[in-house]
Amino acid sequence: MNIRLQNTTSAAKRMQIYILISIQQHKNQQILKLI
Repeated sequence: MNIRLQNTTSAAKRMQIYILISIQQHKNQQILKLI
């Protein structure tokens, strides 16, 4: 039970990091378009 809970939290953290990175890449692309 506890191990499963830890796995879900780590997976959620990974998803958050992935989303943040994708948003950052999208912003960088928009900045490059402006330049």
